[in-house]
Amino acid sequence: MEIESQSTTSELSDEGECLYVTTDDPERPKAEVATKTGDNRLRAIVCINVWCVAFVGQSILFKKATHQGVAVVDYQVFRNVSLLGTSLVDCYLRGTKPWGRDFPTQFQSTIFVRCLMGQLSWFIQNLSFTLIPMTFVVIIMQTASFWTSILARFFFLEPLYAVEIVAMCVCFVSVLYITVSRGDALKHQKVESTSVSAAWQTAGFILISCNCWVYAAVCCLCRQLKSVPTSVIIFWHGICGLSIASTYLVGSSLLSSAPVSLLHHSSSTYLLLVGAALIDSLGTFTWTAAY
Repeated sequence: MEIESQSTTSELSDEGECLYVTTDDPERPKAEVATKTGDNRLRAIVCINVWCVAFVGQSILFKKATHQGVAVVDYQVFRNVSLLGTSLVDCYLRGTKPWGRDFPTQFQSTIFVRCLMGQLSWFIQNLSFTLIPMTFVVIIMQTASFWTSILARFFFLEPLYAVEIVAMCVCFVSVLYITVSRGDALKHQKVESTSVSAAWQTAGFILISCNCWVYAAVCCLCRQLKSVPTSVIIFWHGICGLSIASTYLVGSSLLSSAPVSLLHHSSSTYLLLVGAALIDSLGTFTWTAAY
């Protein structure tokens, strides 16, 4: 439904929520055209900070699990089972359904792309943990917010003021400086033993750097899906990831005639995987809700 008033047009959702505001008023800056309204910035800030803590927590647990022979795909199974379970509980508590009315037809293709890219970003990030020190992965990923702001400016015409550009540039340069200085420090001390060759370490740096752009694209897709319940997005995200991981594990086991690696870990390793998966679920929910 659209309501026209002079030079301003608003688009309302079925629940009456104002989703977009456009205007042809020359007095208003172009950057304000088609921006979403009704954002809860305090909620977004809280959610993002919770995600940051959860990100570090699950990264530490997963990194420790890799030292016990856990592969990324093993953790992917635990993680997506956790996402499916928590999303279904949230759907039940909120009275939503991950199909039917809460799975709008006009957003289904976008949700599918968001799920695939989200799984790709997560896989690259955790694969990088096995190739380079965790410190580098976490630091380099902080540059993703820089690219996200740029993409949001072009796709959603969100305001990007001079002070924000300066702040992002300062942060970006600072992150690069910390990464380089940290690398010099690691040359003179054994902070983390690794048997990864120099070529694979270089590949790890390239992967996590490219992943910043993938992550930024996922952020923009989540922004586009703002009107879709978070639990619905997480449900299909979990379905997508579990399908990919299960297919890979079963297929590789059949081709190599070897047992499924996921079934041959110690009890302490399984505890690490469960803990990391639950913390990651908390982070994924709060991160998605922030957008």
